Amino acid sequence: MKKILLFIFVFYVLALFQTSFLVHFSIFNIVPNFIFILIFTFNFIERPDKKLGFFVAGIGGFYLDLFSGFQIGTSIIVLLFLAYLIKRLLNFLMEENIVLFLPCFVFFYLLYKFLLVFVNSIFEMSFSSLFVLDKIIIFDILYNLIFSVFIYSLIKICLLKIIRK
Repeated sequence: MKKILLFIFVFYVLALFQTSFLVHFSIFNIVPNFIFILIFTFNFIERPDKKLGFFVAGIGGFYLDLFSGFQIGTSIIVLLFLAYLIKRLLNFLMEENIVLFLPCFVFFYLLYKFLLVFVNSIFEMSFSSLFVLDKIIIFDILYNLIFSVFIYSLIKICLLKIIRK
């Protein structure tokens, strides 16, 4: 119960930080998505048979929906689906390390961006907005990848025993 309350508080603070403070320090209108980074890292490190990662994805998606322009439920659906895919991938890989983390993060971040546009288009019944792979999205991936490596390393060093319990 303590972990759940801690995650609710942490994701609330991260959502506020990400949407109110970091927007003033954006580069090319890109802000690091700490909520996605934390959800991905948590699900990547957590053992595949544990289910707390789904709650983390759900609460993080809820706060992303609450503080973004998307329909409520868009980020929740996408992040729960990605948490499921990460767990399935880790069942297949049988281990996690930084060498696997980097390409997996890039793949899942691209998939996250694509699915957000796709699911939001379904909710709005408007298919005019397309996902475009351009220089800005590549910068977005690299920008978030830098922060994700830092967060991954921090979690591996400091919090691994708490997560794996």
